[in-house]
This record gives sequence, structure tokens and C-alpha cells, in this order.
Amino acid sequence: MKKEFFFRSIINSQKENSSEKISKTIITSLSIEDFRIIEFQPYWKDQTKYLFEISFFKEASSASELQCELLRVMSKMSSTWKIILDENYSLENSNFSAASEFLKLPGVDWVNIEYVV
Repeated sequence: MKKEFFFRSIINSQKENSSEKISKTIITSLSIEDFRIIEFQPYWKDQTKYLFEISFFKEASSASELQCELLRVMSKMSSTWKIILDENYSLENSNFSAASEFLKLPGVDWVNIEYVV
């Protein structure tokens, strides 16, 4: 099973070079090598921060294994998440979205990770 994930973050830095360093830390914590940058620019709501958005694929032998891997990655970033699931959630056929403001990653104010069926 393979799913495309979307990851957004608000980086607490107005300088591009320090925002790039923080974005590399994020990529390392996500345990990904292949990704596509969707946005990397000053955040329109607050020019003292950067918006960093990427998409990437994760693959696993089953939906439950993929979900466990996602939860492991999320636990590296934060121990507090707001998770939004479909009303009739199932591992194979439902959307998933999680956001956190309480991060273990220095310089990161907010993250959101999701996949859409």
C-alpha cells in the first residue's frame, strides 16, 4: 500500500537560510528521502515566519503498518496532536489529518500532516 502525504509547517524565522536549515531538520524527522516542495516562502499572514509545504509517498505492506509508521513519525515531532478523522474511519478508505503547535523541533511553530483518499 502506498499513500501520498502532505506536510505543512510554519517556521519561526524570517531569514531564508535559517529556514532552510530548519526545513532540513523536518525532512530528517519525517524519515523521507524523496519529496516534492510545494511551497517555501515567507508566510503571508506573518512575514517574520516561513511556510514550508511538501508532499511525499510512504509505502508499507498494509494499511495498519502504514498508519503505525505515520504515528511513529508524528511522535518524534510532538506528543500532543489534534487529529481529525472521517466519521466512519477505516485505515484503507478514509482521510486523515493531524496538527500540532507543541513541537519538539526547534524553530517550528506549527505542523499539519495529512493524506486524502
